[in-house]
Amino acid sequence: MAFSPIGNLDLGKYLQIVFTRGAMVQVSKSQREWEMISRMRDGNPNGRERRFMFINSLGYAAAQTANPALTSSFPAGQKASIAEYTALYKEFDVTVELEYNLWKAASLSPEKYAEPLAKEIELKSIVARRIMGIHLFGDGTGVFGTASATISDSASEVAVTLKAGSAGHIRWFQQGDLFKATNQDGTVVAPSVSSGTFSAYRVKRIEPKNDKVIFEAVDASGSVLSVTSSGLAEDDVFYRYGQKVIADLSSSISDYGSATDVIPGLGSLVANDGRVVHGINMDSSAGGTILDLGGSTALSTDALQEGLDEVDMRVGKGEFSYKQAVMSPEARRELILSREDDRRFNTVEDTLRGGKNFGYMHDEDTVLFVPSEFCPKNELYVLPEGKQDGNKVISYFGTDFEPVQEPMGSKMFLKPGNGGGHEKNIVMYMGTRGTLVCHRPASVLKITNWS
Repeated sequence: MAFSPIGNLDLGKYLQIVFTRGAMVQVSKSQREWEMISRMRDGNPNGRERRFMFINSLGYAAAQTANPALTSSFPAGQKASIAEYTALYKEFDVTVELEYNLWKAASLSPEKYAEPLAKEIELKSIVARRIMGIHLFGDGTGVFGTASATISDSASEVAVTLKAGSAGHIRWFQQGDLFKATNQDGTVVAPSVSSGTFSAYRVKRIEPKNDKVIFEAVDASGSVLSVTSSGLAEDDVFYRYGQKVIADLSSSISDYGSATDVIPGLGSLVANDGRVVHGINMDSSAGGTILDLGGSTALSTDALQEGLDEVDMRVGKGEFSYKQAVMSPEARRELILSREDDRRFNTVEDTLRGGKNFGYMHDEDTVLFVPSEFCPKNELYVLPEGKQDGNKVISYFGTDFEPVQEPMGSKMFLKPGNGGGHEKNIVMYMGTRGTLVCHRPASVLKITNWS
């Protein structure tokens, strides 16, 4: 005898269906990185750009020894080297869309759990802040991942293993997000499909341990297409579907601050390889403090000690304090394993907030180890606290995401239809404008390339 639900009985329909409280989100809503950016906020993006000045040299050659027994002239003067730089503001936009009939019906329901539009606004705000958190660790090109030679195609999915040591990070790919693939020069690489028109790659799942992302090909409506060949090759790169400006990575980028419509993050702001960002040539005194472990040395407390000692010598002892080292969970796990071997590790408890963490003692500083899902696996950043001539060391000139309003005050719009008139959909737009600037790159320690 087959199972028969109680709703099949004559009066069974009178029994109400009871839902659990709310809709349970199955993906991460963490906004830790956005909270870091918020703490970096140093003002609103007034005007069209932000200008600032660096003193790159104090003019040491103007001070020389002299023989007191000889009549000699004073040494030739050497002025301090001062340069002006410019950071361009970028825009970041969000669209919230909902069927009008659903919104209207929900607003009339006296027992609704939550207004659908409010829930959509909440979720899209989380999405926007998480993407900004990803950009915090990027270099301004917008590259989310670089394909290795390990690529497998099937009709239902395309699996790509990301190339170690190249631009991008496996955890930057989020469930359901849309991507496009290009060659290094920006030429789009589209798969061959058995029928339909390819629009984008949609993330089906990721395998962080294997650095593998699995895509499915979809058309403009989101329907899955059957792939006959992806056409992907080693060193092809992935960008989010909505990115408008794509840089030519096959040639030298003139300025990472203006190469694309994506803000430059720590990947460029604290570089020391001669690249240019915001007009700054990132080397010598203007470059970040980079400790490259050469791929053959394990991450350890010795690396932290060496790197922070170098920072002290470059910027001056006590100029800044250091309270957090941001790293991937994998890097943090390596340091946890070595915890018992070094007495400079400390457990830190916050009795007011109930927090508990562990860190590393470097002279007067206790540097807490802060895990970040968006920090690349082979990178670690020790961020300074304090100001440089009145500015935060890393400044976010921007706002939180704010709704776009009509002059009369409305925040909601009817969506225009393709054939004239308007669809029965309401949309709401949010956005922000700004950029990140590092006023003292040498004060930021970046440890990278460990075994």
